[in-house]
Amino acid sequence: MRPIVDQIKALLTAAGIDPRYVDATGASLPYVLLWGSPGQPGIESSIAADDDLSDVLGVTCVDTTPGNVLRLSGITRGVLAGARLTAGGLLVWLAFLDSQTVQADRQVVLPETNRHPFFAVDRYRLIAAPA
Repeated sequence: MRPIVDQIKALLTAAGIDPRYVDATGASLPYVLLWGSPGQPGIESSIAADDDLSDVLGVTCVDTTPGNVLRLSGITRGVLAGARLTAGGLLVWLAFLDSQTVQADRQVVLPETNRHPFFAVDRYRLIAAPA
């Protein structure tokens, strides 16, 4: 799964987005936090052993205002929704799955403004098969 995450981070970086994986310690706003499992067996694994992966990739867009989160989410979706890439000998497809509402992160206070940052979560279906 690491080569896949590295390729996804590279796509986002090329679009001017600061991507992080699981931990955003030290990140400056705005950033995108990727998260998920180390990879689930492919959708046909119950029928035959294979090297496929099928998983859900979480993508959290974080910024200073709700409007900025919507902008960042739009850019991120433009990069990830429908993306096709090759990583670690696998062909990888990403499909937009669902989204959650934009909301304030009430556990964090930004020291410069004394306000909360905002975030929105999208989830993508990730399917990978040998290239």
